[in-house]
Amino acid sequence: MRRALVCLSCCAFAAALVAPPQQRTTRTELHAESRFWSYDGVDVHYAVEQATKPSDAVVVFGPGFGAGAFQFEDVCRHVANGGVDAIAMDWLGQGRSWPEGDMAGRNFGVETWIAQLTAFVEQLDYSQVYVAGNSIGGLVAASVAARSDKVAGCALLNPTPFWSFWGVNGCPLWSGDLPGPAPFEAFGGAWFDALRDEKTVQSLLRQVYAAPARADDRLARDICTSAAHPNGPRVFASILFAGRAKDEFDDVMRRLGEKDLKTYLVYGREDPWVRPIWGQRAARRFAEAGRTAPYYELSPAGHCVHHEAPHAVAACVLKLIRGVDVPVSVQEDHGPRIAIEERGPAAPRGILERVAAGAWG
Repeated sequence: MRRALVCLSCCAFAAALVAPPQQRTTRTELHAESRFWSYDGVDVHYAVEQATKPSDAVVVFGPGFGAGAFQFEDVCRHVANGGVDAIAMDWLGQGRSWPEGDMAGRNFGVETWIAQLTAFVEQLDYSQVYVAGNSIGGLVAASVAARSDKVAGCALLNPTPFWSFWGVNGCPLWSGDLPGPAPFEAFGGAWFDALRDEKTVQSLLRQVYAAPARADDRLARDICTSAAHPNGPRVFASILFAGRAKDEFDDVMRRLGEKDLKTYLVYGREDPWVRPIWGQRAARRFAEAGRTAPYYELSPAGHCVHHEAPHAVAACVLKLIRGVDVPVSVQEDHGPRIAIEERGPAAPRGILERVAAGAWG
């Protein structure tokens, strides 16, 4: 039931809505440069924030479902100010990475995004490549880090510990491969169209932000603009019925521990969807290999911790990559002071955390 509720919430949020690659570039409002990478017949969008001096390291951020590179502008800027190049990528069928024309044979399940990020990082011309992601982006980043030898480490930002209602092969009646049965596509399309307006998006966002004002009109507008693509309803229907990742999140965390891959867990303490107890569980799975994954709780911050606390998240990422000290708190440009607490091996505290640890092991 918990899995279903979290998946429904994430789907509703989403619907509401370098040997360098061949690319074209544009400049965004802030410092980031937009580029397009040709992958699987699609111009995949990503934004690059470069450090002021040449960097041997890069971190690639993957967004949560329904969001996009636009939500990572601030955290990428802070990371670049720390001397590390930062990239934020849009998933296929999200943000500005939309397939055009005939979509026959396409499937927009999570394995599609894992393959996308894997292909992207493996052609980057840096000596150190790190991956990071929020929500489903965190699950994707962890999966890529576990499978690819190119990745030097990962930062998981309130990663969702599961995805999809179905098994690996998707719904028994439709695997998500397009075109799908007309009733299934109609159902997904109707749900998608009913939710993708700015007021609905903003209402959903504010339920998962510790500071609701941060989920402002601009963010809601950016999400809805992304969701306005004519292929949106069909993509959403495919996502609803496609399968989960080949590897469960617990197994991914165990694999990261076995590889002794530098892994940081960063959680917004006030997240009502992916609560910190999930981060503590992830830390315990990693520790089964005799290793420790540093675990941080940021407060006040909710599900989109990279957007509510970009300076604080950047501090944790720079600790991962450069080994710089993480302060006990930082002042964010948009107002709040964010406390950063390192929980060590993420030992449980309080009744809820102790009960969860006892039940899950």
